[in-house]
Amino acid sequence: NQMTIVMAMAMLCLFILLGFTTNSLSATAVKNNMSSTSKATKAPSAKATKAPTAKSTKITLTGCGESFTDQKVVLTDNLDCGSRIGGQQDCAVTLNGPKAKINCNGNTLSQVAKPPNYADGPFVGGICLNDGATAKYCNVEKFNNGIRVTDGAEVRSSFLTSNNNGIVAVFTEDVTLTIEDTDASSNNNVGLDIGVGNGANAQLIVKGKVTLNSNGLAGMNSLFGANTKLEINVENGSTLESCGNKFYDILGEVKGAATFSGTGYNCSSTTFFVGGGGTVVEPVCQACPDP
Repeated sequence: NQMTIVMAMAMLCLFILLGFTTNSLSATAVKNNMSSTSKATKAPSAKATKAPTAKSTKITLTGCGESFTDQKVVLTDNLDCGSRIGGQQDCAVTLNGPKAKINCNGNTLSQVAKPPNYADGPFVGGICLNDGATAKYCNVEKFNNGIRVTDGAEVRSSFLTSNNNGIVAVFTEDVTLTIEDTDASSNNNVGLDIGVGNGANAQLIVKGKVTLNSNGLAGMNSLFGANTKLEINVENGSTLESCGNKFYDILGEVKGAATFSGTGYNCSSTTFFVGGGGTVVEPVCQACPDP
């Protein structure tokens, strides 16, 4: 009997032990399964999305007399500013600052005015470029000044004909005017008129072919005030052609220092009136091409 009791108690202990082990294994399996499920269903972390950078918009010029600062402007068709009604304004379009650009896409900006000096139109100037602004692919005609530059600009691939003056540039600061592949011929007075004052040390850079032919007074006229400097630099492989003008191809009144550098000058003659301590390093003219 005692043996029977001992065996029964041993069997009971074995059943308890097996039950505990089975429950532990089941609990571990459930825990692992829950952990695996939790990992599988966990939502990925959202990444920050950078907003796209807004592109600078181009403004279509549809009327005359507007002014833009550090903005891009396009001309998509010819624009005629009409005839004068009331007072005369300064510029048909004005661009201020080095980021200001006008692309005329080969279209023409004009007004109704009487030749030869076109002084009675609604605007004195066609395009006014200030402080490093740019004009390209522009045809400008019938203004007293086709393009007027104040303290630096870029004029590229443009035609400035049938005005009183093609380009008028005024320097009062140490800045640069770049003219590239541009024709300022057949104007009533001057193709390129330059004034340097206020002690400025400025530069004119010529790129490609710049043509100042067949103007009424001179191809290029320049006025250098006292204590001023201007270097006209025709880059290697480029040409500044001033030929067939009525009186002067290159004319200057110099009280400061004028330097013509580079070798790409086509002209028949140069005339400089030097006074007040002025100095001139004159261009070396190559022969003008046959008409």
